[in-house]
Amino acid sequence: MRTTFRRLSCIILCAIALGFNANATVFTAVLSGNFSSATTWGGVVPSGLITTDVIIVPVGITVTLNTDVSFSGSSTLTVDGSLVSGAYYTSLSLTGGTLTGLGSINVDTLNLGLTTGLTYSGNITASTLTSTGATISSGASVVVNSALNLTAGTLSVTSGTLTLGSGSTINLSGGTLAVSGTGTLGLSSPYNVVYSGSSATAGAELSGSGLHNLTINVPGSVMLSSNLGLNGNLTLTGGTLSLNGHTLTLNSGADLMGSGTLAGSASSSLVLMHAGSLTSSLSFAAGADTLNNLTVALTGSGAAASLGTSLNVNGNLNMQSGKLVLGANNLNVSTSAMGGSSTSYVVADGAGKLSIKLNAGTTDTFMVGTPTQYSPMLITANPGSAEGNVSINVTGGVYAAGTTGALLSAVDAMVNNTWYVSSSATSGINYNMTAMWSDAMEVNGFDRTSAFISHYSGGSWDLQTPVAASTSGSLHTMTRTGITSLSPFMVTDHRFATTGVKTLAAGSDVQLYPNPATDELRISAHATVTGLSVYTLDGKLIMTQQPQNNIASLKSLPAGAYFVHLTGDNINVSKQLIKE
Repeated sequence: MRTTFRRLSCIILCAIALGFNANATVFTAVLSGNFSSATTWGGVVPSGLITTDVIIVPVGITVTLNTDVSFSGSSTLTVDGSLVSGAYYTSLSLTGGTLTGLGSINVDTLNLGLTTGLTYSGNITASTLTSTGATISSGASVVVNSALNLTAGTLSVTSGTLTLGSGSTINLSGGTLAVSGTGTLGLSSPYNVVYSGSSATAGAELSGSGLHNLTINVPGSVMLSSNLGLNGNLTLTGGTLSLNGHTLTLNSGADLMGSGTLAGSASSSLVLMHAGSLTSSLSFAAGADTLNNLTVALTGSGAAASLGTSLNVNGNLNMQSGKLVLGANNLNVSTSAMGGSSTSYVVADGAGKLSIKLNAGTTDTFMVGTPTQYSPMLITANPGSAEGNVSINVTGGVYAAGTTGALLSAVDAMVNNTWYVSSSATSGINYNMTAMWSDAMEVNGFDRTSAFISHYSGGSWDLQTPVAASTSGSLHTMTRTGITSLSPFMVTDHRFATTGVKTLAAGSDVQLYPNPATDELRISAHATVTGLSVYTLDGKLIMTQQPQNNIASLKSLPAGAYFVHLTGDNINVSKQLIKE
């Protein structure tokens, strides 16, 4: 009698909800069982495509979805008991009508498109939930364990809770996510976000403390709406992540991957705290290659980040730990560079340069070096000096013609480094320059107690009065004042005037053949060559030999490019050699 009364009450209530729709059929489960079983419904099985009918799962009854079921139109689904997926992957679609009740829904796939009519206040659990613009406006507790797909419209959580399970992914391919009113978004467990299909403005999906991986794969851009700290991989598969005036922080567990780009602005900042080297280069979209501040705080031995495009920093470059590799790209800093050490500096040994704006009366340290050696340079613009953007890159080695020619540092006592300095000011400069280097950069018995900074000008390296270098921490320093023109600079000692340019210039009548060579090298000279030394292009001695009748054996020399230093009676020259 009680069961009959309950069924009658449900029928009456549903009829009221439908406005007494004469076309509606009410199906009430009487026993637990499969959705497609007549026994479950006491006789007649509902259709899998429900547009006007009323489906009721009473308290104490469990209906198992063993087939896909779809609700639309003016249909009603009332779940006071349990509605669950069976052994096979089945879906429940609610794109129209009404969802009500206070029971439990646990399905593999839930397609939700209800913008109104969701008065359900029970529990909903789905492995995959796909929203086409639904509104969760009741006290429902929704848990998504695998994927939340936002394909259209806005999934609005205005009441109740929406919680992402650990390891789940929010996929945005045309839809958005918003939280308002008394709605709650549970994003504390580790989860991922993927943008695909179209440009988007980031919303609540990036606000969770559990955010791990973020993937951008759009034809346009994804725009941040707040600061973002990432703990997993930032994968830029396609398109652009626009910082939009906010700060992006790659925390210790975060890496950069993919070939997409970042878009910065004068009010955007980037903080790199990854534990190790970034997998992909930092590349910026054309016209959006500007940041306010850039902080490099990478941890771990040899950690580095590389530029894939040139970058302008309107504020400060802050080198805390790890290296920033320029390659062929320029790094332009408008305000100042801070930090810098033997383990944290700008690697500028290619075509790319570190450029810092230098005004009269100001000093800045250009924290540059090669991949293995830190060789910063401090430059002061004296009062009255012209304003300009001063640019520096370096190479390991010193060459006879500044940038080309014989490798002087293969044979002469000097610091094995050249600083290439230029400025946007074409005249009126007046700089003081302090070069810095470590013990490991001194070659061929360099005497730092009697040395000077030499400037390549007018086709030769100039001479200065030697003085003793100073020491600051692990670096040695030497200063030259009153510099009014710029080009390559190097540090050598008092012996350079007699053993440097002169001896190398005297070898114009010394020739090597064949060149490229294979196993044997012949030397054409005005006298007998008694000593032959082979150096790598960065100045490392790898072979010595006493040629016989001006013939040397190269059988043990690996293929490559080298400098050969030849000595003998009135012979002291260096030549370039290719070994095949």
